[in-house]
Amino acid sequence: MTDSKNKFNWLSVEGKHYNSDGQLEFYKNAGDNTAYAPLSRDMFPSQLKSSSSDRYTRKNLSIEATSANSLWDYAVSQFKLYAYPQMTYEVSVAVNAVTSALGNDRKLDIGDTIIVQDKTFDKSEGGLILSARVSEQEISFTNPHNNKITFTNFVRLKSEISADLYGRMKDLVDQNIPYKAEVETTNGLQFKNGKGSTTLTARIYFGSDSTETKADSYEWRKDGTLVANVQEITVDASEIDGKAVYAYKATVNEKVVGTTSVTITNVNDGENGTDGTDGRSVTGIEQKYQLTQTSEKPVDPWGNSVWLPSIPKMTATNKYLWSITRTTFNQTPLTQDVVEQKAIYGDSGQPGSDGSPGKVVSDTEPTTKFKGLTWKYSGVVDMTLGNDTKILAGTEYYWNGTAWALYEINAHNINGDNLSVTNGTFKDGKIESIWGGNGVNGTTTIEGSHLQIHSSDSTTNTENTVALDNLQGYAQVYTDHNTGRTITVQASFQGFFVSDSTGPYVRLTPQGLIQTSKKATVNFGYGRNVTLTRNGSYVTITSQNRYTIKPANNTWIRNVATLPLGYRPVEDVLIYNHDLGNSSKFSWSLLHPSGVIDLFSSGDITTTDYILSSSQIWITTDELPS
Repeated sequence: MTDSKNKFNWLSVEGKHYNSDGQLEFYKNAGDNTAYAPLSRDMFPSQLKSSSSDRYTRKNLSIEATSANSLWDYAVSQFKLYAYPQMTYEVSVAVNAVTSALGNDRKLDIGDTIIVQDKTFDKSEGGLILSARVSEQEISFTNPHNNKITFTNFVRLKSEISADLYGRMKDLVDQNIPYKAEVETTNGLQFKNGKGSTTLTARIYFGSDSTETKADSYEWRKDGTLVANVQEITVDASEIDGKAVYAYKATVNEKVVGTTSVTITNVNDGENGTDGTDGRSVTGIEQKYQLTQTSEKPVDPWGNSVWLPSIPKMTATNKYLWSITRTTFNQTPLTQDVVEQKAIYGDSGQPGSDGSPGKVVSDTEPTTKFKGLTWKYSGVVDMTLGNDTKILAGTEYYWNGTAWALYEINAHNINGDNLSVTNGTFKDGKIESIWGGNGVNGTTTIEGSHLQIHSSDSTTNTENTVALDNLQGYAQVYTDHNTGRTITVQASFQGFFVSDSTGPYVRLTPQGLIQTSKKATVNFGYGRNVTLTRNGSYVTITSQNRYTIKPANNTWIRNVATLPLGYRPVEDVLIYNHDLGNSSKFSWSLLHPSGVIDLFSSGDITTTDYILSSSQIWITTDELPS
């Protein structure tokens, strides 16, 4: 149940409704989202198989409520409308006693009245009890199981039936409810090759009961012949010739109540077939070789001497190599020969072009020279040739056709593991050096106008960077990753700068020295506040303010206030304070290195007087406040 406008909360509603007999008919608990009709649940459960599960039928409702109570009133009205439905029954009666042929006499006839009890409904009344009248009978003399009775004029009754009458009725029904007959086996119903056995057990169940009923007697027959009067028999495979039908009947109170049968079979393996003929298989493979002067495939037989047992050497004349492979079988045809070309001797190619000029390594000048010849002078001292050409030790030269010239290497990209240069010019690019050891890893980089050295120390979790640039100047940065602290030093045309992330900094520029500046508003006693400014190690005072509490007159008052850390003087400081309009009203503030402030007042200063502190500067060695 919900309020369609969401004005009233159905969860908070609590209510109970009793019927005329004083029974709790409907109820809802506060905090629950559902109202319940327990009597309707017992009379008309939503399902019948489980008595422990929820058997309510659910219906969701929504109205535009005028109050929380109106939600409960509407729920009660809907319960009264839907909780007790009109029921229509279709009855199928499983009885055999319809004709005298199936019993002593006919037990039911048209016009007779019977009593029906359904225990799944209305448990408070012992179940749903109805009376019904026999209005029609269908009787089958050949198959009594097809007998049918039609009932009409159902009337609901109170549980006032007498015990003896109810017992007689129950006995009558029980006597005519059919039994279900089954056969249980321990090893199936089929044997193979006359081996094995299986046990057959007769079992009967009364009506829909799941518990077995023990019969007074059992009778087993094989293909119509009596074999045993027991509930359980064992059948051996040797007793089965092809197949056999085993049937039993169970008797209760001298009446056969159940019978059924099973067919047991025995199958045998067939006779072995005759052996097939042997297959054709390979017994040997051999190979020979032959050279020919043409590409025509040779037709010489296997036994011809032109076929050689080993591969002959090919020549420009006998340039075609052939093979003949003989496969030998165990059945005719006994051999098979296959001829294949294996290789061709290639003709000589055209002469190639001259190779590149050679290279001579010697400590003397080559006697044979041609343009492009490379000579590496392997001597350890410089040498001067006859034409006054100086040859450097360990240096390569090339002959340009008239003289020895230094051998140069022109390359766009050089990739190597180790490059050693004694002298030269580096015109463009980037130089990077990676170094490290003992937990420190670093990189040195030179590129353009910039030099940077960076390192990180894994043992201390810190980093250091030094950078030098011809435009930006010099910079050094230290970073402690454990605390997050960073210290920076910079120098350039603009000046010199040092900063610490913990607070203080200093900057030296052509315009002067700039230090960390801090301000604080401080109580100088009796409610009079002043402003203190900290620049580097200097502190200045600014104040034009009233006392909020009238100070004592013409006496020193000790410890009227305390200076905060960061602003305390290195020695006593005396500050003169006076009234702007009346010079007879003045006071002295004495500041001690401990931070304690003493006050002397004269002229009977009141809380309406404006008091100005004279300009004063003092030095402090306190750490800069945060």
